[in-house]
Amino acid sequence: MDSSKSVVKALEARETDGHAQNVDDANLNENKPKGKSQKKKGRKKADSKSKKKPTEVKFASIQNKIQEVFRIYDPDETGFLPARNFGGLVQALHCVPTNNQLEDMIESVLDEKQSESFSYEKFLKMMTKVLMTDRYHSATKEEIRTALQILDTEGKGYFTPDEITAFMTESGEPFTPDEVTDMLKQVVDPELNTLVLDQYVDLLVVDEFTY
Repeated sequence: MDSSKSVVKALEARETDGHAQNVDDANLNENKPKGKSQKKKGRKKADSKSKKKPTEVKFASIQNKIQEVFRIYDPDETGFLPARNFGGLVQALHCVPTNNQLEDMIESVLDEKQSESFSYEKFLKMMTKVLMTDRYHSATKEEIRTALQILDTEGKGYFTPDEITAFMTESGEPFTPDEVTDMLKQVVDPELNTLVLDQYVDLLVVDEFTY
């Protein structure tokens, strides 16, 4: 055999053996278990995706709740509701603004073209801000009881109709005569002709809104 041919064949055989070895080494490296650093990196990425900040969770939960309540009043999903439904929506979301505050809220969401209605988009944006900041939240049972005890200066444990009327018309935002009449019908015990404080506290308490 020619010596030059022998050298070529030897080199080809060496290159083939070397390529095979490289492939085997690569396969071994792929099958090797990943190191701790690689595992930790992968775990951190997974944790970052699965864990959300509390504010993000609250934000998403609030928007879902607002959507659920709006759909109850808007089953056909038109995206609009008449202004008369606004108060009911706000109460369903466990917010208790004053009458003046409620009027300001309505004015901020009324549609420019349809002044007697408001859109879901505007309502969602406004109520998300309200609920994220816990504005207009309902008072707790203890807060209500304490407030009534302050008004009950004699410690009787009840109010007469005249006292209730005075509270509703002489302090804070005054109620109209019709509102006072309706209130007395709802809270005054017909047999005792009084408003029993403990019973009234239970009527005023609004369940806590959880997210």
